[in-house]
Amino acid sequence: MKLDAAEQWIRDLIEPVMNEPFYKYSIQPIHNLLPNLTLNYPGKANKNIRGLDYLMIFNGRHIFHVDIARVFSELANTIPAEGLVDFIVDIYENGLEANHELQSCHIRLADQDISWEEFKNIIFYIVIQENLNYPPPRYWGIKMPFIRYIEAVLTTTNPEILTFEVLRTRISGGIRTEINNIPTGYINAINRIINS
Repeated sequence: MKLDAAEQWIRDLIEPVMNEPFYKYSIQPIHNLLPNLTLNYPGKANKNIRGLDYLMIFNGRHIFHVDIARVFSELANTIPAEGLVDFIVDIYENGLEANHELQSCHIRLADQDISWEEFKNIIFYIVIQENLNYPPPRYWGIKMPFIRYIEAVLTTTNPEILTFEVLRTRISGGIRTEINNIPTGYINAINRIINS
């Protein structure tokens, strides 16, 4: 499934119940692969403003972009950065049809070991809310979390350029400064996302 098809599916799910109490409904988008992943809706786009947002819960814990970024930062200790960045761009471009293969390694999220396929699905479903709440062209939509995931790899390979603490603030919208001296491979990947 591509991101735009999933976005429409979620939009159709949430729009009819937007005036219901927050998080009244819940669905398991991939119950056969990840039965402990739920999307709870309708959510809050910003504070108490109703929006097409949802809360993603995995293994009993709320999952946020910073959690995904932390996994990428940790993976960059054992997997070549180029492979991780290619994986991120592949999901952005191809959604669940992404087939970039990475070496076997330990992925841990919300106190649970997960596979690459499970990780890909979690990323897929968490980023969709960005297009719903911050739609292009006015905002970056799903481009922003994918760029931040690439930057998360950079925090491990080049911490002198960007630290994870600064990235955490960037993810929450706190810092809007330029990052200088980013290696060419990262720039090329970010530009693929920005220019698509």
